[in-house]
Amino acid sequence: MLALIGGALGFVLAWGVGEALNEQIRATIPRADEIELDYRIAGACFLATLAAGLLAGIGLALRASAGPTLTGLIGARGNGGGGRGLPGAALVATEIALALTLLIGGGLLLRSFRAVVDRDLGFKTEHVATGEVALIGAEYDSPDRSAS
Repeated sequence: MLALIGGALGFVLAWGVGEALNEQIRATIPRADEIELDYRIAGACFLATLAAGLLAGIGLALRASAGPTLTGLIGARGNGGGGRGLPGAALVATEIALALTLLIGGGLLLRSFRAVVDRDLGFKTEHVATGEVALIGAEYDSPDRSAS
C-alpha cells in the first residue's frame, strides 16, 4: 500500500508540475502547448511501482515467516543489534544515497531549466506570428526543389 500511495503521489506531482511549467513557458518556447504527460510511461511507472512494492513485501514476508534467527535472538537480548545486521544497514545506506542523488539531480535539472527559460534570446518574441507550410506533391520531392 505504501508503494502505491507513493506512486500515486508521484504521478499527481509530475502532472501538477508539468502543467505549471507548461503554463509558464507557453509564451516563450515554441510548441510548448504540445508538451503533455505520456500515459504509456505513467503506466509503466505504475507497474514498476507495483512490482517494487510486491517484491519488498514478499521479501519481508519470507523473512518474517522464517522464524527467529540467531541475529534476531541476540538483538532481542539487548545486544543492540536490532536484528538487522549488515545487509539491512547496507540497504538503508544505499537507499539514502540513491535518494540524495535523485534530489540533487532534480535540483540541478530545475536550475538548468530555469536558466534556459530566463535566457535572453537576442530578439523580441512579443507580437510575432509564425507559420508552417507543408509542401506536398511530386514537384517538391527533393529539398532543393522545395527551397526554390
